[in-house]
Amino acid sequence: MEAGADDFIGKPFDKEELKVRIRAGERILQLEHYLEERNNKLAEAYEIIRTDIDAAAKLQKSLLPGSSAMIFDLKFQSIFHPSSFLEGDIFNFFMLDEHHVGFYLLDVAGHGIPFAMLSFTISKTLSPNLYNSSLWKQENPDDPCTSQIGSPRLIIDELNKLYQQKDDAMQYFTMV
Repeated sequence: MEAGADDFIGKPFDKEELKVRIRAGERILQLEHYLEERNNKLAEAYEIIRTDIDAAAKLQKSLLPGSSAMIFDLKFQSIFHPSSFLEGDIFNFFMLDEHHVGFYLLDVAGHGIPFAMLSFTISKTLSPNLYNSSLWKQENPDDPCTSQIGSPRLIIDELNKLYQQKDDAMQYFTMV
């Protein structure tokens, strides 16, 4: 046994004891084979999950502005180092119109996939788009054919209506 054997039987041996030990050895071999199959399936599942998480992290990173940008006479510099693969943190800065710059820093409480998904969704909601239908632009009361920059208070109010979780008090975000 000290040399590495799993089992042994001394001589003279009993045929019934030998049969029992052989069946026990067969069960051990079957269990080892089953465990190897399960470990292979687990490794495959891990690889799929890892690939998906890496893709999500790249997608999240693609939402971030470049590390350096100029808008008007303002120079923006940033660095993003997530503490895990996916984060609930995101930020952006952008030109709202020919006179205004918008920026935000958003922190969804928590880390991991659910928090990153909420962060991603809120970020897309806040992104100014080509069709001028973002939260940043609001109808001008003086001229309904034009829009004006929305106030931060109204934007936050709208975000709270859209994303405040009534059933999960632990899923929330803070924003500047």
